[in-house]
Amino acid sequence: MEETEDVKQVPQKTPKKKSLIKKLFRIFLYIVLGLIGLNVLLYVLLSIPYVQQKVADFAVNKLKETMKTEVSIDEIRLSLFNNVSLKGIYIEDQARDTLLYAQDLSVSLSPWEFIKSNKLAITGITVDNFLINVNQKDSISDFNFQFVIDAFSSADTTKVDTTKSSLVVVFEDVSLKRGRLNYDVLSVPETPQMFNASHISLYDVNANADLNSIDADKFDIALNSLSAKEKSGVEIKSLKGHLYSDKSQLWVENLSLNLPNSHLITTKVRYNLSNSAFEIGTDDTELSAGDLIAFLPNLKFLRNRLSLKTNISGTLPAVNIENINLTYGDDFVLEGLASLGSYEQYGNSDINLSINKLKASPKAISDFAKLGDSTFVTPDILRDMGDIFLKGTLTGQLNKFKLNSEAWCRQGLVSLLATGGVDTTFTNFNVNAGLRTRNFNLGRLLGGTAGLGSLSAHIDLRARQTEKESLSAQMQGNIDALQIEKETMKNVPFNGFYNAQKMGLTARADWKIGKIFVDADMSQAKVPDINVRVRLDSLQIDPFYKNPDWVNPRLTMALNGSIKGLDIDNMTGTATIDSLDFHDDNFSFTPGKFTLEAGKKEDNSKYIALTSSLFTANITGRYSFMSLSDEFSNLMNGYLPAIFPATKHVRKEQNDFTFNITANNTEKLGEIFVLPVNVITPATISGRINTIDKQLSVKGNIPHLRFGETEIKNTIINVVNLDTEFNISGGSSVLMNKGKYNIALNTTGQSDTIYSFVSVTSDSTDINIKGDIEALADFSRNEKNELVSSLKITPSDIMVDRLALNLLPAEILNEGTRTEIHNVGLGVNKKPYFNIDGVISREKSDSLRVYFTHAEIGDLLEAFDVKNIRGCIHGDVLLTNILDQPELYTEGFQIADIVIFSDTLGTIDLDSHWSNEYGGVAMQAALVRAEETLAEIDGTIYTNQDSLDLQLRMEKMPLRWMQPFVSDMLNKVDGTISSNLMIEGNTKAPLVRGFLGFNDTQIGIDYTNVTYTISDTIRVSPDRIGFDNLILKDSQGNTANVSATVTHKNFDNMKYSLNMRMDKLMVLNTEHRTDSLFYGRVYASGNVKIDGTNDGININLQIKNDKNSILNILLPQHSEATDYKSVVYINVPEEKLKNSLKDIVARAKDQPLPIQLTVKLDVTPDLAIGIIIDPVTGDELQAKGNGSITFSYNMLNENMSAYGDYSLTDGTVKLNLQNIKKLDFKIQNGSKLHFIGDPMKTRFEITAYRRVRAALETLDPSFAMDNSSSKISVDCVLGIVGNMDNMDLTYNISLPDANDDVQRRVNTYISTDEQKIKQFASLIAMGTFYSSSGSSGANFGDGIWTSIAGGALSSVMSSLVGNMLGDKWQVGATVESNDGTLSDMNMQVNVSRTFWDDRLILKTDLGYRTDQSSVDNTFIGNFDLEYKLNTIWTLRAYSHTNDKYYRQAPTTQGVGIIYNKEAATLKRLFQSFKPRRFRRNEAQQDQDQIQRQQNATSPAEQQTPPALPADSTQTAVNKQPAISDERKK
Repeated sequence: MEETEDVKQVPQKTPKKKSLIKKLFRIFLYIVLGLIGLNVLLYVLLSIPYVQQKVADFAVNKLKETMKTEVSIDEIRLSLFNNVSLKGIYIEDQARDTLLYAQDLSVSLSPWEFIKSNKLAITGITVDNFLINVNQKDSISDFNFQFVIDAFSSADTTKVDTTKSSLVVVFEDVSLKRGRLNYDVLSVPETPQMFNASHISLYDVNANADLNSIDADKFDIALNSLSAKEKSGVEIKSLKGHLYSDKSQLWVENLSLNLPNSHLITTKVRYNLSNSAFEIGTDDTELSAGDLIAFLPNLKFLRNRLSLKTNISGTLPAVNIENINLTYGDDFVLEGLASLGSYEQYGNSDINLSINKLKASPKAISDFAKLGDSTFVTPDILRDMGDIFLKGTLTGQLNKFKLNSEAWCRQGLVSLLATGGVDTTFTNFNVNAGLRTRNFNLGRLLGGTAGLGSLSAHIDLRARQTEKESLSAQMQGNIDALQIEKETMKNVPFNGFYNAQKMGLTARADWKIGKIFVDADMSQAKVPDINVRVRLDSLQIDPFYKNPDWVNPRLTMALNGSIKGLDIDNMTGTATIDSLDFHDDNFSFTPGKFTLEAGKKEDNSKYIALTSSLFTANITGRYSFMSLSDEFSNLMNGYLPAIFPATKHVRKEQNDFTFNITANNTEKLGEIFVLPVNVITPATISGRINTIDKQLSVKGNIPHLRFGETEIKNTIINVVNLDTEFNISGGSSVLMNKGKYNIALNTTGQSDTIYSFVSVTSDSTDINIKGDIEALADFSRNEKNELVSSLKITPSDIMVDRLALNLLPAEILNEGTRTEIHNVGLGVNKKPYFNIDGVISREKSDSLRVYFTHAEIGDLLEAFDVKNIRGCIHGDVLLTNILDQPELYTEGFQIADIVIFSDTLGTIDLDSHWSNEYGGVAMQAALVRAEETLAEIDGTIYTNQDSLDLQLRMEKMPLRWMQPFVSDMLNKVDGTISSNLMIEGNTKAPLVRGFLGFNDTQIGIDYTNVTYTISDTIRVSPDRIGFDNLILKDSQGNTANVSATVTHKNFDNMKYSLNMRMDKLMVLNTEHRTDSLFYGRVYASGNVKIDGTNDGININLQIKNDKNSILNILLPQHSEATDYKSVVYINVPEEKLKNSLKDIVARAKDQPLPIQLTVKLDVTPDLAIGIIIDPVTGDELQAKGNGSITFSYNMLNENMSAYGDYSLTDGTVKLNLQNIKKLDFKIQNGSKLHFIGDPMKTRFEITAYRRVRAALETLDPSFAMDNSSSKISVDCVLGIVGNMDNMDLTYNISLPDANDDVQRRVNTYISTDEQKIKQFASLIAMGTFYSSSGSSGANFGDGIWTSIAGGALSSVMSSLVGNMLGDKWQVGATVESNDGTLSDMNMQVNVSRTFWDDRLILKTDLGYRTDQSSVDNTFIGNFDLEYKLNTIWTLRAYSHTNDKYYRQAPTTQGVGIIYNKEAATLKRLFQSFKPRRFRRNEAQQDQDQIQRQQNATSPAEQQTPPALPADSTQTAVNKQPAISDERKK
């Protein structure tokens, strides 16, 4: 009050103007203090929870009224001037679903910044545990939050002032935590585990950002972190970046995106708003398919990461890709650049695309192809192409572009040049393209077996399409050159077309190997008309298909077809193959016309008919092959519903048709194409399938089939269904070993049950079999709809000769993946042999047990005529976890007392168990004989990894037991083998390393009868098997040095290499085997080289024969031969020989060996060659000579050649004249054989002669006038010139000891060929000239018989006189005629005798001549007397009668001394004699050595049976020891 009063007094004391200022100041002060107080009061009130809740309720109610939906806020918290916190914010959409929920929303601001600098600084916004659900009914409907926008939108149309405010708003820290965001288009279905842009569900959304400036002229926004997960599996680990702007310039720094296995990093991102200039650069960007698999599931096929580096710049709408580098591991590389003048007007803008490098491996192409087609399988042709490279350019505009590109791979290059234009809609275009390739290695691409080589071709294509004209295209091309085998096919023109009405192709080839013409077209109608014409004229097949059995095969045929429709169920038309002629040099196949026709009959039924001379077939009725499978399943559902469930999607049955198939004789077809089965007698199969009325019937009648060498006759098949069951019955006879086996089958099915009965009986077979097999199968389905089956086998006996095989009663149950086996087994003669019991499933506790009970192997094998192999199997084998990781255990398993032929191997003990430590089967096996371990193997088989770790050890393992198994090649296998081999790798590709050691191993080659001895070691490594300098010895100690190597890759892609040096090695030792094509004893020296691969082997031999070699060759004869083990017989009937050779050739053609053999043979006179012309009559040829012959033989194409010359230096030919007289011809030195290529064209130049003694006066009496009546030597000369196909024989007579005058006189009487032949025949047959006087037509024949009679008389006299004088006398008598008559005869008697222990030898030769022209010297007397002083010195005296042609005196006498000494070498022949004492010492040493060798001989060797000849092929068989009865129990 006082104050008031004082104030009131002031005006009185002060001027009026001063009081007003104070009053205004005080009023302002009150207002300020009131405002401050009001704020304090509001803060205090709002700090009270009750007041805060009232304020929240007020705000919520206002929001509810405005948005007309449910809104709630659980709590509001205000801090003094700078913080607001809302909790439990909830807003519903109009469908009463959650639109927004946030557990906590906090906002912080700085009011002082606002007061100080007009800057609204929101220092923090935090949203924690929020959920936002956004959806729309379909893609064009409003979002579910549209009502919120509408509620706060203003209807005021007053123009808003857009002047930029001076207020600056800053959001310094915006954080989103534990957020969830859902977006759904309700009309679009969801796609589980795949990203769907219409159904996005994000969770674990966490983000932090700083909005330092949201001014469009100066953006400064930093996204510090963003992470989120999407329900499809997509996860963003981190997203960062900083956005800046300076007026119109925007840029982003440090932009990076990180996914679990991918990352994207940009080096620069810039954009100018004023001129639309931009720039984007990426670096170190990698994308993993696993991170993006939710977007495209097929990305799972990408095995490598994608790496991208690029720089893109430009001024929109222009875009310039400065560089791009895209890689996919090492399998794909793309480097290039591109530019586009304007994407807004891309139709008229400049385009520049350049691919500098593109590389794609087959793996990359396959992986990328699987992105579109997950079932894509990489074709072999793509793998063969290897890496594919591409480069090219595209320039111009869309309406006028030019494309130039090249693509190449390892086979060659293909270039493409295209020009044309296309509009922006890509519906109107006009393009010309050219495709070129030169020397493209098509053969390498398609594989070597295709027979194709390089290809040169060009194709020109024109394509056009407009809005008014549909697509049309024309193609013209030419195959300039195509290499097929060794031929080059040129100039194959072809052309094609495509338009809205039709498309077609025509090609023509006129080659040396034949002509080809193809013309085909097809209309574009809904049911198209298809016309095909193909003509082949004498086309050689070898370049396209190689069959080693065919020789120059050619094919001629004409195919004409006119078909309507592509649906096989409704297709109509006719196709014919006419003028078919398939032939080669050995066969001709002209089966006639083939006709295939399909159509409809008047009753609307359909038919398909095939008519030919080989097969006829027809189907008539109503058929729908597309639904036949389902309809057949429905038909069988009535009998076996568990196996054939009903198919519900079949609307109506559509099949009711009959069929008939007839196959005529196919022997000719089978011979050409080597078919496994041939129809001998026409076979028919007919029946009816009516799924409408549920009827099924099939009947088959197959009278005669041939399967390999097995004849199958009288086969009957009958299939029929009834109302409640179906039945399958059949029977057949299998002919074997001059007998037959009859097989019968009867099967019945009904109510998910199948009963089967099979019987087998034999008739006149080597192995008699009789028995039945009976089984019953039941089927059902369990609760999981899995098939459940039960198979019960009825016990039965099958008699195999006297052996009874007992099928035990057994049952097999299957349900899903679980199979129970009960008592499946076999007995022999009522004794258990083996049994199987157990369960196969995925349960580890289930197991399968196989157990043997003293099962004798020999009893079972002997029933099938396999003898001399015995052994006793006993023990258990346990298998567990079979379907997952099989585990194997054995318990007491052994094969005891193994005897193979007469050799006892011993007993095999096997112990194996599953090892959890190694994850495999640990096994240990040993072969023990007489407490001696011969071989053992131990280690682990890792079944889960399919790997091996085994060790095989053998210590002097005998080899003799192997010989019977290789008796067709080897007649002796002896010695022992030692080894230590490590076996690793896996079962498909084992890796073996170690050694094989042969200890005095003897191997006898059966055909050559040579036994070789080996004592050496072979080294084995994972990729190589070989040995160096292995010594090979024959039975006489001669050696060969052998080095060999076999390299391989998992025993595939093998490469062979062998080098052998022989030194006088025995290669043939069959002197006593006279029934072989070649026999004798041959030694050879030289080199042998063998190298090759699986595709071919080259054998090169450069050898020469050595001393003491004898080779006899036996020519084919016309008499039957007895069997001789493992020998190719040549003395068989000629027809039988031809058939045998045909069989041999046929077998050889089945599996031709790819061997190229080259032999360079140097023959010396040390080789005596004998050719047995006729072993019965003794006709033979013996020859020696020298020469060099080169022989080559290709076993694939059977090309054989021989080149060289062989000169005969000595030899004889022995001929038997009608089994009465033997004739010897001597081969003249200088005779030759010329080899000029084809061995059958070998040229002969042989001169042979037989020397006889004959009287010239027989030829003409004028020779008696010269007192020359004594016999002289006459050579009957036979000349052989030519080859095997054309051989000329010449005959001549020469007198080797006569003077020239006598020879000339003889030639005057024998001047013509006829005279030479007549005299030649007379001299060799009778030993006398044929008289030229002419009376002798009869005398010629009489003379032959006189000569024959003389020979017979000589034989009788020799035998008679010899028997009279006794065994100590050797007597021979000779009676012969000089002129073919008994008037001029010579008679001689030869007598010899030894006395005084063979020291004195007496020989005499007494004779008498009845020569009518001379009386001188008609007595012949020759005497020889020898006395042996010792082994070296001999005294001799003699007296011999002279022939008058050579001596004037009647006799010649003499006496002398003979010195005889033998030596191996010339040096030893002349070396001085050793003292007698020294020789005695040597003899004593030799005797002692022999005695030591005899004492060292083992008792077993001393008890061996008597030795057979060295070249005998007989086999001594010892008695087989009996099996111990105790071991069998």
